[in-house]
Amino acid sequence: MLEQQIASIAQFLRPLGLRQYFGEVPQGIETPSIYFPAPEAVGNEFSLSTYENHFSLFIKVFDRDSLSSYTIASKILKMVQAKKKKIPLYAVDGTPTGKHFWINEIEARNIDDGTTQIMMTWKVHTFYDEVHGPIIEHIHFDGIPSSENEEV
Repeated sequence: MLEQQIASIAQFLRPLGLRQYFGEVPQGIETPSIYFPAPEAVGNEFSLSTYENHFSLFIKVFDRDSLSSYTIASKILKMVQAKKKKIPLYAVDGTPTGKHFWINEIEARNIDDGTTQIMMTWKVHTFYDEVHGPIIEHIHFDGIPSSENEEV
């Protein structure tokens, strides 16, 4: 399953016209291209009603040499920063949802000949699954109502 945020980042970068790869890097990869691996995730409690997942994504940009891959990565950094690090969320069918999420950090570094890695981090807050028990309408202690307004 592809996280909605990763799919939204891929959709956000589509105007660059790069071939996009997901999952495993195939043999004979085209260049220039961009590869979206599975993200790293760390979960924490956030509030009484929500938890937080902190995602780190290490996108790889491939091109014929390191300067070319870094040039593409630099364009990506500028695209994200120009939008104040706000990425629109897209639905499964590719239409905008009207919602967005923020990239907390973004950086680029050459990691191999013709390969530049872009690190992006963001946080997602999700409500806990709540189990609702029966609603108690009246409480009686030893046969006496707990409130003067209640009838015996």
